[in-house]
Amino acid sequence: MSAGAGPLARVGRVVCIVLLAVLTAVAACQSKTQDPDGPTVEEKLTEAGLRDENRPAKLRIGVYDWQPLLGYVADGRNEGFDIDVARYIAANLGYVGDDKIEWVPIDNVADRLKFLLQDKVDLVVASLSITEERKRSIAFAGPYLVIEQSVMVPEELKSEITTLQDLVDPRYKVCTSTASTSEKLLAERRVPFVARNSDKECFEGMQKGLYQAMSTDRSVLFGFQSEHEDQFQVLDLKLATASNPGVEEIGIGVSKKNPALRELVDYYLYKSYAADRRGEVTAWRQSFAEHLSVLGALDQPEPHDHPDLVDSDAKYPTR
Repeated sequence: MSAGAGPLARVGRVVCIVLLAVLTAVAACQSKTQDPDGPTVEEKLTEAGLRDENRPAKLRIGVYDWQPLLGYVADGRNEGFDIDVARYIAANLGYVGDDKIEWVPIDNVADRLKFLLQDKVDLVVASLSITEERKRSIAFAGPYLVIEQSVMVPEELKSEITTLQDLVDPRYKVCTSTASTSEKLLAERRVPFVARNSDKECFEGMQKGLYQAMSTDRSVLFGFQSEHEDQFQVLDLKLATASNPGVEEIGIGVSKKNPALRELVDYYLYKSYAADRRGEVTAWRQSFAEHLSVLGALDQPEPHDHPDLVDSDAKYPTR
């Protein structure tokens, strides 16, 4: 009997050890869920000042209201891809509906940074490319879109201007916005150009015949073309150089004085990115299909710096 009991006893001990390990793991998980390891979304909302009763009742977001497809006004309502991204972020921060958002119109490139530095807005969602120069002044969340630079010309010139070298011809004046990726690329390509305060100024100049070409993000160019399809043509010209890929990462501008807000925006951009990767229907995907399908198949990019936060609907978000 004693010889036969030995193996059974050993098996019993193994079962007990395994069971104890399982129970310990379950208890640890329960303890971790009840006492999360790491900052929570609610803590970051408080740290960002969004739970302060004395702060403005609305989230102030700087946007363009003149950029077709991206940020414009239709029937008194802000619309466009950038606007939908802004609404998604605002809703997750607790500002659900346009009655909880103050849309602050931005007229030119310089005002995007200026409004953040002057505390006129909480966020800027206005085709704002992430650059090292701008990082010295403001913080960025994202990117939420990665887009190439290109060139648009009047319809009657599309057969004359087919290469970048054609733009060197003194008969053609090229316009781009100040401190843009296109400005740097045109300079590297030794294409003469005129720099203006905004893409809007360049486009209005083209309509008046002052310029024969303009260069900026493809999304912006297709936006202008969408309202004047018979008058302008977006060319498939590659501006990239050996040192500059000719691609802009579009992000959301945040004040450097509020790092918690930047973390929250990046966190929710990442949640959208992760859901898109899983094949779920997201606000980003729906808006892209509605406004920017002309760009072809693009996926939401992964934010560069997304924190691990404990959220009410996802105790332990994984990367």
